[in-house]
Amino acid sequence: MRRSEKEQEVHLSHSQVEEFTQCPRRYHLHRRLGIPAEFMPSGLLFGSALHESLALIHQKRLEGKEATLQEACRAFGVRWKRERLPVRCGPGETEKSLREMARRMLSCYLARYEPAGRVLAVEEPFRLDLSPRIAPVHGRIDLAESAPDGRIVVTDFKSAGTRKAPEPAQLVLYREAVRAFSADPEVKVSARFVILLKTKEPDVIVHEPEVKPGDLESLISRYEEVWQAIQSGCSFPVTGWWCKGCQWAGHCDAC
Repeated sequence: MRRSEKEQEVHLSHSQVEEFTQCPRRYHLHRRLGIPAEFMPSGLLFGSALHESLALIHQKRLEGKEATLQEACRAFGVRWKRERLPVRCGPGETEKSLREMARRMLSCYLARYEPAGRVLAVEEPFRLDLSPRIAPVHGRIDLAESAPDGRIVVTDFKSAGTRKAPEPAQLVLYREAVRAFSADPEVKVSARFVILLKTKEPDVIVHEPEVKPGDLESLISRYEEVWQAIQSGCSFPVTGWWCKGCQWAGHCDAC
């Protein structure tokens, strides 16, 4: 399937599930009606730009090279400048202060992060048929490495202000995607979060959640439930702390 066809295919993604679960109204405005966002929160742009910096670092590794801090920071800046929406910074934030934070986080990452093995893929897209009751699931794996013990290690990168481990559902999906497309049906796959701590003293935190029986079945059940609600046209608002930073608040009568 050509990439353009893949992008146009009716599909589900983990980010869609998360968005709908948090607020069906926002999903409706964003995904169904296609209303353009009013602004770009600095936190979202920061995370996107940091991902591009990390992708550069690992693409260089894939090519047998080492990225410099200057190159990584340049990739961050290019993504920031490419943003066409007005950027809304949080209290006490400026573009300058966020660029400096990114520089310190990337410096910490380059100094402290230990690779799991040989790089296999960077920003690798996938399409997965999890259940006949939902649309194909699309996603993108940040990094896949081949460990010395034969495992494939899948990493999802996050920037966060806390050391707390994210919910593991996304890793369950990535683990299944690698298994589904591996040439070796017996391949062992480990999935982990690597968090770049967005604090005064940056750090790199690795979380590898325990694999539990039934995790995949629970994920599929959740996706089926959300997909059914999406297909029914459900669009009621759910208000909360996220409303303040919602990019579609101007079109929502609940805000």
